[in-house]
Amino acid sequence: MTPTATSGAVHGAARRVQQPQSWEPSVYRAPTPFGPLVLSLQPAPGVELPSHEVLRAALLLAQAEALVQLLEDWLQAPIDLEPGSPGAAGPSAAAHVSLGPAGGGPVLQAQVHLPWAWLQALPPREPALAQQLQALKWQPLATRLVLSRQGVQAAEWAQLCQPGAALLLPESFEPAGWPCALRPLDSVGEALLPQDLGAQWQPHAARLQWLGQPSPAAAATGEVMLEVLLRQPLMLTPPELLAWAGMQVRECAGGAALLERVGVAHAVVHPAQLLPLGLRADGRAGHLLRME
Repeated sequence: MTPTATSGAVHGAARRVQQPQSWEPSVYRAPTPFGPLVLSLQPAPGVELPSHEVLRAALLLAQAEALVQLLEDWLQAPIDLEPGSPGAAGPSAAAHVSLGPAGGGPVLQAQVHLPWAWLQALPPREPALAQQLQALKWQPLATRLVLSRQGVQAAEWAQLCQPGAALLLPESFEPAGWPCALRPLDSVGEALLPQDLGAQWQPHAARLQWLGQPSPAAAATGEVMLEVLLRQPLMLTPPELLAWAGMQVRECAGGAALLERVGVAHAVVHPAQLLPLGLRADGRAGHLLRME
């Protein structure tokens, strides 16, 4: 981890220099086998720092040492941080943490961007490590619940776009539960992962569960590919999405949905409602989609 300096020299310099009330974030990058790690350190207002760039960087990195050590323990490899530019390269997950001396106020705010490939390849197996990582303030991701993926003919698609039209959702009739998929989105609304995560929904019990594993590819043919999505995205953190603590379960009721054409830029999204059909003795029912 660079640059380095002795703690006494750095802290002495910090005491001797009068500084403004706020500092711009300092950004550091490090290569990993899964892509670049980006660490941003924002000193708290009023914190005294040396004006010399190398000393200031050494002081900030010294305050972030525990966080970097945690990431090195997770990666099982050293992390060599160098000054860099803001912004993560490629799909990443962000976590925040306040850093400072024990019993004192925060000295700086840290934000770390980790490649998604890292999170998926290295789920924390050791309970102590998993607990430390989940204690970070992970940034929640807007996550779509994909309820159905079907292929239809062009004429059928044109009819479906009309108010009052209905579409049967065959997945909803599965006796073990409704197989669906979780699709986390990036900041511009695009899919963050190359493959959705499999889930199972029980709308009669308002229960959604998943294991953080990729969803099986849906086999569907037709002139037009379409998807049915729950209208309101779920807000889930990376540890929740990847099920670091095992099976994840959350409350999730049905109701409003969206119908969207797949693979068409700027496709119109049609609002719809999920309607139950054929209630069984166990309380489950198949569903259809009715266009608004």
